[in-house]
Amino acid sequence: MGRALQTEKVINMRYAQHRSQFSSKKQSDGPGKAIFAIAFLLILALVIIGALIFGGGDKASEPGEDQQDQELTTEDQDEPKVVVVKAEPEEGQEPEEAPSEPDPGPQEPEPSVEVTLPVEEISLQDVEGSGGYGTARRGITGDLFTLAAVATLPEINQSIHAYEVWLIKPGVTEFFSAGDMFYRSDGKWGLVWEEGYNAYSEILDYSKIIITRESRDGNEAPSPTHIVEGEF
Repeated sequence: MGRALQTEKVINMRYAQHRSQFSSKKQSDGPGKAIFAIAFLLILALVIIGALIFGGGDKASEPGEDQQDQELTTEDQDEPKVVVVKAEPEEGQEPEEAPSEPDPGPQEPEPSVEVTLPVEEISLQDVEGSGGYGTARRGITGDLFTLAAVATLPEINQSIHAYEVWLIKPGVTEFFSAGDMFYRSDGKWGLVWEEGYNAYSEILDYSKIIITRESRDGNEAPSPTHIVEGEF
């Protein structure tokens, strides 16, 4: 019986030792598995974060590109394109002429602008001490320019001499004759000269008046013999 107890004791000790070894093995395996699980989770998290970073950048750029493409498409739609096709005439066919504008018919002339220049009057002064004197007037009524001169001049032989009125543009050598004066019944000499006037006329630039004694020899140049003169 003592042997039996001893044997049972030995068996119990072995069983207890076996359980102790099993428990220590299980306890030693626990930390390894925890470390492995934590490492796995860290790797998985890094993979997910990397996928979000690189994949998100590509996806973020895609909407911008889509929006740019959409804007370009919208601009293309807003600007209509016009295509002009010129039809060429067939062989042997004359090109069509563009329709001519209708003839408006006779048009009424534009009304003329009536110009009125107040009458200007100047005195004609003696030049060579002959005792001559007189007055000259000029004015514009509508489209007519009028010059009138009246002067008391020395007696002349009208068969060989005449008094002639000249209009001169001061400062230059431009001049023209207004004609010969006529002898009046009151003993004075007179002249009335008229000319058409418009906006382009330069008659008012000829403001100097000279009366000369001319020989009736057919010479159209003015004589150097000035009797009276004046300037507007």
